[in-house]
Amino acid sequence: MSIKLSERVRTLKPYVFSSLDEKKADLAARGIQVIDLGIGDPDIPTCNTVIKSLKRECMNPKTHRYPSYQGRLDFREAVADYYSARFGVHIDPVTQVMSLIGSKEGLFHAPLAFVDPGDYALVPDPCYPIYETAVKFAGGLVHTMPLLEEKGYLPDLDAIPEDVCRRAAIMFLNYPNNPTAAIAPPEFLDKAIEFCKKHEILMIYDNAYSEIYSGNRRNAPVSPLSRPGGMDVCLEMGSLSKPFSMTGWRVGYALGNAEAVRGLLQVKKNVDSGVFEAIQLSAIRALQDCQDEMRHNNDIYTGRKEEFARIISEAGWNIPVSDSTFYLWTRVPEGDDDVAWCEKLIAQANVVCAPGSGFGEFGKGYLRFAMTVPLELVQKAAEKIVVMLNR
Repeated sequence: MSIKLSERVRTLKPYVFSSLDEKKADLAARGIQVIDLGIGDPDIPTCNTVIKSLKRECMNPKTHRYPSYQGRLDFREAVADYYSARFGVHIDPVTQVMSLIGSKEGLFHAPLAFVDPGDYALVPDPCYPIYETAVKFAGGLVHTMPLLEEKGYLPDLDAIPEDVCRRAAIMFLNYPNNPTAAIAPPEFLDKAIEFCKKHEILMIYDNAYSEIYSGNRRNAPVSPLSRPGGMDVCLEMGSLSKPFSMTGWRVGYALGNAEAVRGLLQVKKNVDSGVFEAIQLSAIRALQDCQDEMRHNNDIYTGRKEEFARIISEAGWNIPVSDSTFYLWTRVPEGDDDVAWCEKLIAQANVVCAPGSGFGEFGKGYLRFAMTVPLELVQKAAEKIVVMLNR
């Protein structure tokens, strides 16, 4: 029989990373080695302390049963303690924190909790594609907030029409930003908080990259929860995936406004059965015991970004290096067809990167390179691109 797909599935845009996977698979099938700088999946192993913990906790039969939907209290306490030490924020682990199967879960389910059909969600562009997909699955309307290079990749909140503001339920923000690697200054977060308070909009803040930054703690990105009024309007999503090299472990958290946490938890109770307790217990070890490893990893990412940009500059292509994330975001060397440049890089240099237009209309003309391969491969990829550009 013919299977009818729902309209929401039929109208989905191709997910940028799945398209890249298809191109990589085609080259691999032809025996061609590809250097993948397309997906932000850390190659650095998870901290050994965390791995040892998982081995130990897996042997405890008590962790084999259904977990709490909200997450273990000791995991939530560890998250609250981490935010207290890192951001100077007081979080009640009983009412203001919940576990997630990675922050992607919380980001996708947030519109189901807070957006009615016909409500607007304010969505940055370019952005992590999940934001727009989640809103559409919930029956909401997307109002795009352009992130422009000349404005530091910060949305112009004053440009949002008043009628959209009146009908907006949530606003997605993400800094340090994927894909642009931009950092939001505290003054912008203050303005965004006031904007949300004025229009009664819940801020869904994707803070997945807050711990990946260059230099010392003075350069560390801030959380809107640490700003005046932030706790009133913000539901923040955090993840252990990127800072602790735990993308495959699928563990994260939501925290902030207690009422918003309760709302998201209601969705979770009806959708999944929580995070494996052995993983939660091991995540505690990451939050408490792996700070030195995380800082060391940040130094590695910084070195890779600087080396890639240095080599590429030999061909006259100057790529800006941000102090945050492990991404390099840059205009294409010529023209504005980012997809064509991606295909050219794959075909002629066997290097995969992500096309900016895969993150939204305002990403057109840009490319994103992820420094998530060893330094020798970063250097090799850059050298191959230089050869291609100099032909």
